[in-house]
Amino acid sequence: MKKIIVTSLILILFVTGGVYLLFQDNTGYKGQIFNVKPIAESSKTVLKPDLTGTILIDSIDQSSGDINVKVKIENQGPGKILAETPYEYSILINNFEVIKNQDNYSSMESGDSFEFKYPISKDIYKFQDNGVITLLVDSGNSITEVSENNNKVEIKY
Repeated sequence: MKKIIVTSLILILFVTGGVYLLFQDNTGYKGQIFNVKPIAESSKTVLKPDLTGTILIDSIDQSSGDINVKVKIENQGPGKILAETPYEYSILINNFEVIKNQDNYSSMESGDSFEFKYPISKDIYKFQDNGVITLLVDSGNSITEVSENNNKVEIKY
């Protein structure tokens, strides 16, 4: 009989102590014996992407003066760009916008890239015989990147 009373008392103390820990700081027990706070979600390291671009002159038509450029946009950062996060890229000739596009359909893992060619018509854009072609990647800064300093590339023609 004495064993049953002692065992019951010990059991009651453990249960009472557990209930006390459970309601101590609104975090619940969660395997914590002492009042140690868990690591906050916001303090975890988030890997960021890094969008970069290259632009090359693919060809210049000698008779019309039209310029064909080859563009490559790449994620060189360790983080991923989610498909639902839109970003813009633009091509300018002598600071005049030729094309502006928004990509929000595909995600880009680290190391992913895409390429395209774009014709710049001299009849339409009336550009000079020499000047600068500029590629702007994530021109609206909608992507938080490792570096925002590599989103502009210029070449002379």
